[in-house]
Amino acid sequence: MRQFVMLIAVLAVVAVCHTGANGQPPVSGTYKSLDLPGGTFLGGRFSESWMSSPDGRQTPGNVAHLESWNGTTLGTEWSISCPMAVNVQLLFDFVFGGTGQMAYMISYSGGTVWLSGAGPWGGGNPSYTAMVTSFTETRTLQYVGGMLVAHDSNHSLTAQFVGYPTRCVNLEISNGVLVGDTDTMAKPATYPSFLDPSCGPTRTIGHWDDVTAITLAVIGCTVPSEQRSWGAIKSIYSE
Repeated sequence: MRQFVMLIAVLAVVAVCHTGANGQPPVSGTYKSLDLPGGTFLGGRFSESWMSSPDGRQTPGNVAHLESWNGTTLGTEWSISCPMAVNVQLLFDFVFGGTGQMAYMISYSGGTVWLSGAGPWGGGNPSYTAMVTSFTETRTLQYVGGMLVAHDSNHSLTAQFVGYPTRCVNLEISNGVLVGDTDTMAKPATYPSFLDPSCGPTRTIGHWDDVTAITLAVIGCTVPSEQRSWGAIKSIYSE
């Protein structure tokens, strides 16, 4: 009898882990930022802290920070905090005589996504948190006369919701545009703070962008191999 009660308790814990401890999961669907036709959520702003200066924008160890922007306040609807650049790959270099374009693929590791429950994906919770599983950025830089005059970028992110392991978020940013960097000016307070790898706002150098044309999809995803734990549970309590 004691073993049966313990089995029921274990199954209850597993059920909580797989359905989420706080209300309903985010609502599945595809959502677009307000600058796109049919958009329902805010665009945002991007800051990336640098490891070094000048022009440390393509350096492993840099840390990204993105937040929604409603015209006056950051982070009211969504945010992405602390993915760290771990690999920077040159895709092409068409700069000749100091003028032209070059592009990089930047891979990040770690980080979290936060979504307000008041967003269009809201399922009843005050907010949702997801752990980043994949994050890449393709960044194209424009040079004129040996000077960087612009860069644009797109981002692709996947994350798995905490408490809802069968639910994931895919986020695509199709338009990131450089606004400024600390080599030429101070970062305005209206852009996300520069973060370090431990997610503290201790860094003081980096660049900042506006990000628009965002698509966010809440989708189903595969539960990792802990599903096999059911067999282990049965073997323990079948004696």
